[in-house]
Amino acid sequence: DEAPQRAESLLKQMELRFLRGDIELKPNVFSYASVIKAWTRCNEPLRGEKLLKRMEKAGVRPNAVCFFMVVAAWARSGEKGSAKRVENLLDRKLLHEEGYHGVASVNPDVKIYNAVIDTWVNSGEKGAPQRAEELLEYMEKMYQTGKRELKPSVGTYSSVIKALSLSDDADAAAKRADEIFGRVTALQEEGDRSLKPDKIMVQAMIDVWSKCTTSEAASKIEALNMGYYDVENTDICNGSDVMRVQGMKDVNATMTFFR
Repeated sequence: DEAPQRAESLLKQMELRFLRGDIELKPNVFSYASVIKAWTRCNEPLRGEKLLKRMEKAGVRPNAVCFFMVVAAWARSGEKGSAKRVENLLDRKLLHEEGYHGVASVNPDVKIYNAVIDTWVNSGEKGAPQRAEELLEYMEKMYQTGKRELKPSVGTYSSVIKALSLSDDADAAAKRADEIFGRVTALQEEGDRSLKPDKIMVQAMIDVWSKCTTSEAASKIEALNMGYYDVENTDICNGSDVMRVQGMKDVNATMTFFR
């Protein structure tokens, strides 16, 4: 796509003319954001990340939207090493009160953290489930101290549960996911309507339990399907997950019998 290249070319011309004394053409945050948007929409997160560094060196403060576009692009990429890259971006904002090059940092919000968690999930990197949980726990802790912008959303919890479904220890992951799901439903029952489990969250829970070998897995899947049948008026589980888990239980029972 030539659009991002044309946009960056115009930005370079603005930078050059400003350096030559044309003050009116000094690029601002919107100038850089437009080019970042162009590159990240074409799934070029590295180009977007380089622009973040460029604007910081130019003394232009990146806003939350700029960071979100870059992190979200890395999340979509699924590239190896993408999770570490977005963690570095997050650290730059969290650990430096004045950011790089004297530019004030931007406080990450729930959208940015969700994108970081999604990057871990999509990267398939080892340790993704654990890191996703750590980020969720940090968000919950910060929200409790008054940082309302870090309140975990339904999407946050869904992504963490999805990360757990990738764990090598399926039984332990199912237990952890069940605890998280319990926290969400408890908060909803206490009056937080924004945390009503949606189809994505319930399906993530079914995916976790479908990989579990414990005796309660089939009943958990059935309960999820029956209990959340009204989510978007769609029957989430078609029965194959229950049948597969039940089949695993039958095999385990048979093996036990012949021991």
